[in-house]
Amino acid sequence: MGATPESRSRREFISTAALALFAAHAPWLRRTARADEPMIEQPSPSPIRLAGLRLLARDATAQRDFYEKILGLPVTADSGESVTVRSNGTAITFVEVPLDPGVNRLDPYYHFAFNIPENQVNEALDWTRARVPIIKNAEGNEIVFFESWNAHAFYFFDPAGNIVEFIARHTLTNASTRPFGPASILEASEIGLVVQDVAAATRQIERDLGATPYRPPSPEF
Repeated sequence: MGATPESRSRREFISTAALALFAAHAPWLRRTARADEPMIEQPSPSPIRLAGLRLLARDATAQRDFYEKILGLPVTADSGESVTVRSNGTAITFVEVPLDPGVNRLDPYYHFAFNIPENQVNEALDWTRARVPIIKNAEGNEIVFFESWNAHAFYFFDPAGNIVEFIARHTLTNASTRPFGPASILEASEIGLVVQDVAAATRQIERDLGATPYRPPSPEF
């Protein structure tokens, strides 16, 4: 992200949430998500849509239970060692990896964001809060507004410690009049990776993938 106060606040918020991984998590609420409305395949309204993600996790079964039973997303594959869940526009595969103290001293975790209808952030918050604890910022707010992104968002953890974001991007024409539910979780539009050296990772991505930073990178983000 760039050097504007707003972008720094976004970076600091996600960094603070990541640090909270090392604190005691609130107990996960085992309330089953309502699944009374079908998943509907639809063209992505976003200029950025991640069709698929393949992420590491310590416990694939816990990930399946969370995304299927808590958020109500369908499971499209389950081998026991990996599980794939799907929102309307993105398939996420969690691959189970054993803990090897000599190699992997920390659990793998990521930050990813799902687009939601741009007019339903409050309804989405109520729906999500009934199922999982919401991360609050330093001011105690659950919803954060990013002025330069023209978006409202809120965050929560999944059982693997991933920082999951529901973001309502007001620049998108995806408003909905349907009650918020699993079908309202649209496509993933962001993926954040935890790395030891941000500058080195940025250079590698530029070199190997030909991608350039959206904004000038900082040493931390």
